[in-house]
This record gives sequence, structure tokens and C-alpha cells, in this order.
Amino acid sequence: MAGQLTVVPQNGNIIKGQPFSVVVLITNEPGILDTVNISVDTPPGVTLIKKFPPLIARGIISQQLIFQADDSNGDHEIKFTADSTSKPKGQATYHPVNNPDLNPDTCVLRGAAAYLYDAKPVELTGQPPCGTNPFVSASINPMLKQGGGAISNYDIPLRTTAPLRIFTEGMDEIFPYKIDQENQYYYYLIQKASKAAVNLKIYATQQTRGFVELDTIFNDEEYNQKQTIFITTVPTNVSSSLEPPGIEETLLSSTLTRPDQADEFTVMVPSYETAQIGDFIIGFVTDDKENVFKTELFAGQITGEEDGYYKFKAAYSDLYSGDNHLCFITTDQTGMPVRSKFNYINYDNGGINGPSSFDGHRTLVAPEVYDQYGLFIGRHNPININSIGTKGLEVWLPSDINNPDHTIAAGDKITIKVYISHCVDTISPIRPLPIVMVKTVQSTDITNGYYKALITPDKLMGYDRADGYAVGLLTIEYSRLAQKQKSKIYTRSFGTVAPGEGDSLV
Repeated sequence: MAGQLTVVPQNGNIIKGQPFSVVVLITNEPGILDTVNISVDTPPGVTLIKKFPPLIARGIISQQLIFQADDSNGDHEIKFTADSTSKPKGQATYHPVNNPDLNPDTCVLRGAAAYLYDAKPVELTGQPPCGTNPFVSASINPMLKQGGGAISNYDIPLRTTAPLRIFTEGMDEIFPYKIDQENQYYYYLIQKASKAAVNLKIYATQQTRGFVELDTIFNDEEYNQKQTIFITTVPTNVSSSLEPPGIEETLLSSTLTRPDQADEFTVMVPSYETAQIGDFIIGFVTDDKENVFKTELFAGQITGEEDGYYKFKAAYSDLYSGDNHLCFITTDQTGMPVRSKFNYINYDNGGINGPSSFDGHRTLVAPEVYDQYGLFIGRHNPININSIGTKGLEVWLPSDINNPDHTIAAGDKITIKVYISHCVDTISPIRPLPIVMVKTVQSTDITNGYYKALITPDKLMGYDRADGYAVGLLTIEYSRLAQKQKSKIYTRSFGTVAPGEGDSLV
């Protein structure tokens, strides 16, 4: 049998003015080598801009090609011919269309963190990162304005201002198809085959340092979005010219007490000589000075000075009960990362570890929680040792394709946080709070309109009500990375030590 050349996709829509990806497969060609060349005959309106090296596996050749469409109308027929023994040929026809009416806020490639440091980064080409290399999880899922559904069969153009290694969750690499050395731009194309969100891993490469912009570049400037991540491969030293940040609500003391109905406080970064409008600042908090960047507190840009400070909002729930050491990083005039000195704050959370129920900016529906018997734990039901048993608690997150703005969907990268308040941990060593679960929702994980996550008993048993409080509290929220949404919260009274037993359960 003669060799066959197949083009994927063989037909369909392409977006006017944007790049698109095509994969050519050659099968049934005995003795074929990865030195095979595939020639391309393009019509007016389409330009070939990149041929990636062909790959061979089990006698099948695959090669990715990137094309650029112009703004012309009319179908484009592209012809392909391989120079292997049987000279197989193939063709594909694409129909140029305008971009659909997208929700611009969903066109951002959002990172789960704004800071990445790797002391042993990888090169831009060659072996992929090893399991010990840190990375930033990122997610994107462009959605339509009308009806809110996600798009599929779409190539998302991405531009970065530094060389990065970008992989899918399955560790398939996305290579840059174009490098603009003069302007230091690197262009990638993210294939989105289904309506599920695309989740990526972003790694640092050698010599990368400073704030790296990740821009999605569509043919409609309304959809172009920017996300910035601080990536460095060199240590961040303390600068003597950067004074430590403070907290406005401390009233110039070193003690912060959480009010009953507030989620956020104000971090005050003292102005410094080299600061300019638009400069990025990332704040951190830790309870261990050896682990400087333990928790990211805020990330923002300087928009103006107020009474000698740049002010940023941060969440009370990100602080540690008791000792807190605050600092921030930025870049100096040479572009090198620098860190401020520490500021010490003693934080009294009043026993409240979770978010406030008065936050009105929560767009996802609240989670549902079921006990060990599969029964919903209602508003007036406590969560105790009988609720949890040997199974634990099941958290149900609604998923409804007819309500995409308020429920999760397949492909979403989600974070579930479980806060325990007004309680003491009777198990030693004391367990860190909140309980955090990061999940990627697969379509097979959604059953009867719900995604379910289990909180195991070892994370919940052994919490006793703290002195001075009538009841303990358990609060659950979840967030969605690509859409940058948080859920309404679920709160119930909580206690998992039998009366009179204390720590005898452990």
C-alpha cells in the first residue's frame, strides 16, 4: 500500500488575521525517516510561518505547521506533498471567519501565582524539566458573550516577553513558532480542541529574570489581555533602599486584629527612589523567616502615591495566626530582582480563619456538603464525628452548561479551601490550615451535574471548640482559575472531639 498523507484538521474555520496550526501525518510508508520533507503550496491569503521538525513514532510521521491568515474572504485550499518514496499528497480547505463575540475577561491566560524562582532552570530547548523544577499553573478558557459557552477548535495566540518552557498538564510541550529577537517577543499557539479549559505548566529558563508579560494577541484589540508573572533564576537579595511594608489597619503598631465583617486589609509599601508608575510589586508573608516567599499576599502595579505609600489590598485569610513577617519584591534600575526588609506583625484573627460571609463579589454558587451517609448537611445541622465517620465529607460543586457564569465546567482548574475557626487542634503536630485541594476537573468526573471532592477524616477529626466560643466553625469555598471567580461560602458549626474525651481520639 502506498503512503498516505492526512491533514488535521482537513477543513473548518480559521480566524481572519490570526495564526492557526495544522498537523500533517504520513502513514503506511515503509522505511520512512524523520528527514522527510513536506512541501506546502499556499494560496493567496495564507502564509506558512513555521515548520516544526517532523516526529516519528511507530513508523508514523507527524509534523506541525503554523500558518498566518490575512483578512481576506473566500475559502483557502492548501496542498501538501511529501518527498518520501511514494510521494503522498493531501490537501485541506479552510474558511476564514471573524472572531466570535468573546467575553474579553475570559481571554486572559491566568497564572495561579505571580512569582516563580528556579535556581536550576532548564534551557529553552532540549530535555524537559525534571520533577523537581517549580512551575506556575496557568489556565485559559475563552467564552462567548451571548450564552456564555466556551469556544472549541480554536488556536489561542500567546506572546511572552521572555523565553519560557510551556507544557500541557500531560507534559506535551508548546514550542515558540516565532522569536522576535529585537523586541524580545516569543510567540506560541495554544491549541484548544474542546470546550474544556486549557491548563498549562510554565517553567523558568536560563537567564530569565524580571517581570514577564504573557499577552494573548487576537485580531480584535478588545480581546487582547495581559497577565504578568515575576520569573527569576537568580537569588533575590535584600535592598537597603527598600523599607519594609506596613499595614494600614494596625494604626502604626505591630499588632493587627481582624474585624468581624471584613475580608481585606491594606498593605502600605513605602515609596522608593526608582519607583515609576506601572512598576510591579509582589508582597509576601511568612511565619518562617527561612522561607521568605511562603505565601503570596498581593501582586499589583504602582498607580500612584498616597501620603508616601503605594497601597494594595490583601486577604486576612492569607495571614498566619500569631507571627507574620512581611516583605515585597520588585526590580531595581538594572532589572534585577530585589527584596525589601521584613516587617513584623502579630496577627489576632479573633478565631476567624475563613473569609467573611459579607463579601458580595462571589459569583459561583455555594458548594454543597454531604456526610458519610450521603445526606446533605443543612443549614441547621452541625458537622461532628458522626457526620464524618470513617468516610469523611463530600463537597459537591455544581456544573451546568446552561449556567456557565455561576458553575464550573470540564477542564476547570479549581482550588477548594476548607477553613476551621474557633477551634484548637488536639493532634500533634498541629496541622496547617486551611485545608487546600487543587483539582483539574475532567469531563468524566462530572456526574449528574456535580463534581465531587472528598475531605478525608484525617484532615477533620480532632478539632475541639476553643475556650470562649460557643461553637467551632467550618467554612468551605472554591475558586476557578481561568475565570478568576470565587464561590459563595458554605459555613456550619463544627467540632470533632467527643464531649469529655479531649485528645483521646488521636
